Order: sequence, then structure tokens, then C-alpha cells
Amino acid sequence: MSGGPADGVMDVFRDLVWDQLVKLAISKIIGLAPFLSWGPVGFIVGKVVTYVAGILYEELHEAVNFQVIILKHASHHRAFVDSQITLKSIAELKGINSQEFKNAREIHKAALAKFVSTPRA
Repeated sequence: MSGGPADGVMDVFRDLVWDQLVKLAISKIIGLAPFLSWGPVGFIVGKVVTYVAGILYEELHEAVNFQVIILKHASHHRAFVDSQITLKSIAELKGINSQEFKNAREIHKAALAKFVSTPRA
């Protein structure tokens, strides 16, 4: 990875969609076996799932061009495209390490998280 603005914007997919799916998977795993949420066991389960998901994401990132993924639901797609445009603009003007970019990414992450956790129709 080159570490430029394009990489930062592409990692928005990770923040907005992938990380939310990982959190959902952890909650489902703990829902299936509630004892997994107990103290150090819950911490370890979360770390292991997050680690494995990170490896999977990196492999997918190499194999799949996330820029061409089409979201099925029109409102999901529009919201994702809008946030990519906004974040790309901020990344180009202020940089991906700027506080403005980080704040905007958090706002968009929270707004798009509802699409990941909503049940499929």
C-alpha cells in the first residue's frame, strides 16, 4: 500500500462497513454462547475474531477492488457514495491525518452503521 489519500479513502470501506460487520459477528458469537462474554474470555474472543477478520480483510483487499462493489439497496449505495465523496474531498484538501477527516469519518461511520445492522428485507 502506498499510504496516499486513495488508500485512506479505500480504508473508509473498512471503517464504515467491514468493522461494523465484525462487531455484529462478535455480538452474534457471544449471543450463541453467552459465557464467551465473561471477563477475560470476552476480551480474548473479541481480539481473536478481530485479528482473524483483519487477516481476511487484507486478503480481500488484495483480491477485490472495493471501488467497484455495488450495493444492492439504492439508499445504501447513495449514502456510501456521498460519504466517499465527502471524505475524499477532505482527504485531498486537509489530508487523511487531519482532525477534520477523522471527525467526518466518525460521523459517516455512525450514519452508515445502521445499514449494516438492519435486517435484510
